[in-house]
Amino acid sequence: MKSLDYLNIDDRFCKYPRWKPELWNENIPEEVKDYTNCYSYALNRIEFNIDGKLQPGELSGKKYDFMDCDVIFEHIKKDLNREDVYKTDEKTKPNCFQNKIALALDIKSDDKDYHFYRLDNNGTWSHKPGSTDATNKDASDNLIFNPEIADRDYSFKEYINDDGETEYGKNYELFCGFYMIPQNRAPMIYDWDNHYQEGGITEFILDDKTDNINELIEY
Repeated sequence: MKSLDYLNIDDRFCKYPRWKPELWNENIPEEVKDYTNCYSYALNRIEFNIDGKLQPGELSGKKYDFMDCDVIFEHIKKDLNREDVYKTDEKTKPNCFQNKIALALDIKSDDKDYHFYRLDNNGTWSHKPGSTDATNKDASDNLIFNPEIADRDYSFKEYINDDGETEYGKNYELFCGFYMIPQNRAPMIYDWDNHYQEGGITEFILDDKTDNINELIEY
């Protein structure tokens, strides 16, 4: 098997996260999908038994208190508690130990909001708007090759909120930038009731949804 000689590691480590929407859209229970938001998705996490959606800062004990690019980034660094979390640019590629994410904000609406994107192994960016499906398309249904110039205005799209009510999306007009974070190869399942982290996803796969479970969960 081909290896990366300069790092002496298997080249499979450089092919994550994988773009496999079926993992997020079809093969997990609806209540898990509903509470796995864009932040969880960017971190490659699946939330189980969580009370609400994960917010920046929550993993480190105190979520962000102001809708600002630098404030949210500082809370991401606290959540991950690593030195290798830093801002970068559009052209820099992640190495074999990194994932690359992007952040944009809606600071003009009354209900301000953030949104995260992540770079996948196929070269496109994907995201998971709230409780909806993961997608690698922007608001104009174009593939996302650069979230900075993609259409981030979802204000005309209808969604069903946690209370079952229809609401419209946000216009994430302010682009904060690109960031490197530690690589998380497989989707991490976190059980908030038992404070237990599980690296696999097998128990969440619905057998009637796939003909090849091994292929589906291969990360």
